Amino acid sequence: MLLARSGSIGNFIGGRFASSTSGRAQDVFNPATPPARGAGSVSLSSSAEVDEAVKAAKAAFPALGRHPAIRRARLMNRFLALMKCPQG
Repeated sequence: MLLARSGSIGNFIGGRFASSTSGRAQDVFNPATPPARGAGSVSLSSSAEVDEAVKAAKAAFPALGRHPAIRRARLMNRFLALMKCPQG
């Protein structure tokens, strides 16, 4: 599951889920539900976590770059569809 209906969402870095070490979170609201209702919260990453995520993305890029552009586009479209699908 990519996103819980409500709850807390942590980091996904280097192919693994991890809780943020910053101890900070931001509430997320669903603007499609008047009045906007809380949909959960997302962790706010520390500078070190952002650095780790950038390093992991740079390491993954060469392998992804070997795929044709149409395959990369299909992967991104699939990811978007998964994010939009209702869950529960």
